[in-house]
Amino acid sequence: MYGDEIAVVALDPDPDDDIAGVAEFIYNQGVTFPVGKETSANYALFQKNFDGANPYPTDVIIDKNGIIRFVAVEYDPAIMKAVVEMLMAE
Repeated sequence: MYGDEIAVVALDPDPDDDIAGVAEFIYNQGVTFPVGKETSANYALFQKNFDGANPYPTDVIIDKNGIIRFVAVEYDPAIMKAVVEMLMAE
């Protein structure tokens, strides 16, 4: 929809997830963008910032200048699309 103007990447934040299981999930979901794996040290720091339930998925939108412009811990594609379109218009 946005061509080469947007890059999508994902991170599996749980260092205990089996890489083969992650790869199978990615394949079954039809994911075509890069997916990385988080380290245990980073995951611990990530979790420390949240109370309650596990804080993922976390959606982050970063603008063309590398500035974080949107963060949400609940997936809402309509809001994310609106944010992307707003940033594309800037």
